[in-house]
Amino acid sequence: MSVQRSPPPLKEKENVKERAGVLQHGSEQDLEEDTDEYENVSRRTNKRRAVRTPPQMKTGNAAAANDLREAKRRDEEIKESISFLSEKYDVALKQIESLKSEKNEDKKRIIALEERVDYLEKKTCSATIEIRNVPKLISEQNKYEGKEDLSNFICKMGKIVDAEIKYNDIKDIYRIKPHEKSNGTGTIIAEFSTVLGKERVLTATKKFNKDKQLCDKLHTEHFNLKSEKKPIYVSESITKKTAKLFSQVREFAKANGFTCWIFRGAVFLRFKNNERVQIKSEHDLASIQNKL
Repeated sequence: MSVQRSPPPLKEKENVKERAGVLQHGSEQDLEEDTDEYENVSRRTNKRRAVRTPPQMKTGNAAAANDLREAKRRDEEIKESISFLSEKYDVALKQIESLKSEKNEDKKRIIALEERVDYLEKKTCSATIEIRNVPKLISEQNKYEGKEDLSNFICKMGKIVDAEIKYNDIKDIYRIKPHEKSNGTGTIIAEFSTVLGKERVLTATKKFNKDKQLCDKLHTEHFNLKSEKKPIYVSESITKKTAKLFSQVREFAKANGFTCWIFRGAVFLRFKNNERVQIKSEHDLASIQNKL
């Protein structure tokens, strides 16, 4: 049996149409109002979420911010310290350079003064000779050695080497005390009135010893001294600086088969080819050593 549905009432149809028309043909203004209302709801939701941030998260953020500020503060302090140390280093470096410059200048002045003193000493001893290895001139009558004994000795030496020496040729004469640890007799220092008198005695002594055997060169038996036979050395007086330089040159000459000597306060060196040079300083000696 078929069932026949009755159509809806006219009023309900109109209501349905009206609702459908509103949904299908809603105005743009209504759409914008709906959009604004959605954004407002979204903002309120975000605010509620922000307000509901857990307390532990807030504490962690604050601690991190404090750590960051502390790190920045320490960084600034380190930068200030580095800048301060850099300035101090620059100042210290300038002071060091200044001290080095002053040291070099002082060294130059000291060298100049040493050269001046050496020059004056050379002038002082320009007429002086040294006699070494002479025993004490004492006897039963004379228990103390005096200037007269030394003067007699040097006058007798002049006769032996064929160089006449008179008392008035001698300006001063004395003996230097030997070192306490030394067994020597002390060097006799004889200062002549003129440089010519000194050079005359030195030249005669060299001529006397020339071409003689060591045992026949000037020795104590020539003076009839009551002592064992010993060689007597006569040389010109030199300054301490020259003596030190001559000692170094003599060692160098001995090691290389060269010869060296002192003449008028200057040190000379002769090579195997008979070439001779004057050694004025340790620097000259070092230059020669480097060339070999």
